[in-house]
Formats: sequence, C-alpha cells, structure tokens
Amino acid sequence: MEKRKINIPWLFTMAWRDSRRNRSRLLLFISAIIFGIAALVAIYSFRYNLENDINSQAATLIGADLAISSSKAPDATIQPLLDSLGDRKSQERTFVSMVYFPKNSGTRLVQVHALQGDFPYYGSLETVPVAAGQWQRRPC
Repeated sequence: MEKRKINIPWLFTMAWRDSRRNRSRLLLFISAIIFGIAALVAIYSFRYNLENDINSQAATLIGADLAISSSKAPDATIQPLLDSLGDRKSQERTFVSMVYFPKNSGTRLVQVHALQGDFPYYGSLETVPVAAGQWQRRPC
C-alpha cells in the first residue's frame, strides 16, 4: 500500500475558501479560544505564584512552623499527639467581647487574643504603642 502525502497548503487554502460566508463567526470562535487559553494561563500562573509565596513565607505569616486550631479543647486521644510535637509550644485563646469607653460612653465589639508561651517564633510582634507588645511570658 502506498502512503499518501498530505498537502498542507492545499488544506489551508480549502479551509479559507470554505470560510468565506462565515469569516466573522470563525474569527469570533478563534478569538474566544485564544482568550480562554490566555485566561487559564493567567489563573494558573497566579495560583502558582501565590502558592510559592505562601510556602516560602509560611513560617513568618503564622509565626511558627505548625498551627493547630480547634473550637474546643483537645480530648484525651489527641493530647498525647500534641504533647509529642516538640518542646517549644504556644497557646492562644480568642473570644469576642465588648469594650466600654467611659470618655464618650461608647462601646465597641472587639476580638481578644491571649497568648501563652514563646510566640512568635519567627519575626516579632509590631504594636502601637511599642510597649503594648511586651507582656509577662509564661511557659505552656
């Protein structure tokens, strides 16, 4: 059996000739494909860059190597695992409360954070005023 050679220039010439009546639709279809691929490339590129930046700065962003959070105290089955994670640990307790300002008799909803241990392990706390970041440190 003899192999036939595909005549690529002839295929493009025939495709261009067949598209005479609907060139606007053809261009619309091609541009939609191009914009769709460009959008996907942009989204994946943004995701890749964001993941790399978060991974490279994760320790600084959370102030530690590992963060475990829960809305309730750990039970007896989880506590041995948490105790085995290392010597340097911190605990944080948060709750929402109201603050009363006697000067203008106003109130404000605030989120209170209580830290115990050597937190942060990376970087430092920046507070205004600077003395607000100094507190009595207690071990966990």
